[in-house]
Amino acid sequence: MWVTFTLAARGTAPFIISSIRKEKTEGKSSMPEICRFYGIIIFINYNDHEPPHFHARYDDQEVIMEIKSGIVKGQMSKRALRMLFEWSEMHQEELLENWQLAGERKQLKRLSPLP
Repeated sequence: MWVTFTLAARGTAPFIISSIRKEKTEGKSSMPEICRFYGIIIFINYNDHEPPHFHARYDDQEVIMEIKSGIVKGQMSKRALRMLFEWSEMHQEELLENWQLAGERKQLKRLSPLP
């Protein structure tokens, strides 16, 4: 669950406007988690756009990485990106299999983390 708070002024006293976004972690949510290591969380969306890719979060940073080419969109620390590249190369075939399963809205397979 992500919680965002915005401070706004009303008259002379500030007040908090809150916004809450929940992500399902069970069943077939829009972004099921397939792996987690060293603070990096990997997701694949169901019925997502081509080319085959996955999403990765590290703290407040997020990237999208194409599975075959390794092209990255977004921003993430150099250290986390190195680990992400290493992990994705180890699991390329499994990632492509999960991409196909996601397109069919079937349960995705958990992948092993970096050692």
